[in-house]
Amino acid sequence: MIDFETAYGWLNMYHYSCLGAGSRQLVSQLADNLRPERPARLQTLLNHLLVMIDQVRHEDEQAECLLACARAEFRLNVAANASQHLEQAAHLYRQNRMLHQHAVAIWLRGWVLWNQDQREDYIAGLALLQESARLFEKLAAVNTVVDWQARAWYRAASAEMIRTIQQQMGMIDLRTAGAGDEPQPAGPIPAPASLWRPEYPADEAPAAPIPPSSSQPEANEPFTYTLQVFEITDWIPAGGPKAMNTTHRPLGYMQLDRVIIDDRCYRVEPLKRNGTRINLTRYLTSGQQMVVLKVKGDSMNRANVQDGDYVLVAMQGKAQDGDIVVAGVSAVDQEATLKRYRPRGAMVELMPESDNPTHMPQTYPLRNGGFFISGVALAVFKAVD
Repeated sequence: MIDFETAYGWLNMYHYSCLGAGSRQLVSQLADNLRPERPARLQTLLNHLLVMIDQVRHEDEQAECLLACARAEFRLNVAANASQHLEQAAHLYRQNRMLHQHAVAIWLRGWVLWNQDQREDYIAGLALLQESARLFEKLAAVNTVVDWQARAWYRAASAEMIRTIQQQMGMIDLRTAGAGDEPQPAGPIPAPASLWRPEYPADEAPAAPIPPSSSQPEANEPFTYTLQVFEITDWIPAGGPKAMNTTHRPLGYMQLDRVIIDDRCYRVEPLKRNGTRINLTRYLTSGQQMVVLKVKGDSMNRANVQDGDYVLVAMQGKAQDGDIVVAGVSAVDQEATLKRYRPRGAMVELMPESDNPTHMPQTYPLRNGGFFISGVALAVFKAVD
């Protein structure tokens, strides 16, 4: 069953956390105090995080903080606040086209509402669970030509979500039957207009999920990824002067879905999962160095990185489990390699993802062995034929 905690753990499944240092510390403290015997401490930390959200500049970080607040509020049985914060987070994720996180936020809100006593709440919650499962089916279809491992994970996750929904639908009779009443057969579940609205307009709505047993092929949908490079911070009149934007909330973003390298056009595809938008504004505004490297070899071709492609790399000395990194060992040679980063306690594995069996995992001591990380690959540029 995909309950609240299970779905919350999916939030950064294919994407690094968007939290800054301050918010990460508070969210970690919240997680450490999610115990029944610490409600006062949990409430204090929750209040601090809610204040911090207003000071956070980036919407993806705001959304992740809101989800952490909702998690704490759900534990404190403040369902109305949890539902409100999850709705805000889902809106921010959708606005930034972070489809995976958007779907997770919808599922979490659906689960909160489903666990309420009022019929309009749990019926609305069930409708949101269905919407989230449809989005996961769409993400599986999107990854058909992008990442076969992600596609397999999304298909398995959406199948389990559908099973969870079917289990909950089986409980509708018990929840709606009064004392002494005979349960009635469950009919179609309405979505009360007063409480729930589809997260997509009718003309954008994803197709209904395909049951796991269906042999119907997936749709190969065209999909565009973009690099989000600059914020549109304000508008300026061509006439008289105006006061500058003091809200620190961007009006929009400049995005690129194609780049030109040596007079040849390349399309953008992500290497860190973040919906369809690869957010570079945080790296650019912080002054972090970014480089583009040309790929030689086929050791990562099953990760959609082919010989002759270019990768966009954020130069940094740390990475998260599962990142594709530029790394190496100074004691072996001075050259770095592009591999999947897998820390294993005191050791680290650099994993190839290739159809070529000659490429083998490389294992090194994490410390005192000369191992280094030079950067994390964010996107791959692929030639447009």
